[in-house]
Amino acid sequence: MAKLLRFAVVGGLGTALNLGLFYLLADLGRVSPSVAAVLCFAAAVTSNYLLNHAWTFRAEMDGERPSPGRYVRFVAVSLVGLGVNLAVLNLVLVLLHPALKVFGQAAGIACGVVTNYIGSDRLAFRRKLHWRYPA
Repeated sequence: MAKLLRFAVVGGLGTALNLGLFYLLADLGRVSPSVAAVLCFAAAVTSNYLLNHAWTFRAEMDGERPSPGRYVRFVAVSLVGLGVNLAVLNLVLVLLHPALKVFGQAAGIACGVVTNYIGSDRLAFRRKLHWRYPA
């Protein structure tokens, strides 16, 4: 349960980064909401990978440094969450027409959290398997 809580805290920080940048790009800067969501995703996924590696999944990492392979797996897992995010964002924008598009983005992020946690725990930050050969 503590790991899930740490994941949620890191996710909250990533969400704040994502939403702040999204507001600047889409609501103030008039960048397309889908383009802004992808740009915000790139910033947040990198921040989340580093924080999750250092804090949330520290025990699984056993002193291992961040690696390109784990980052790629984390990004792959997060891309599934991004797909959910974009679908929900656009659904909210089409159906509800909110005054601020950032509300659609918040709904999209909320819908991707469970997928991202399970994928991170099972794929991106799993312990390395050490095989022993029979004697």
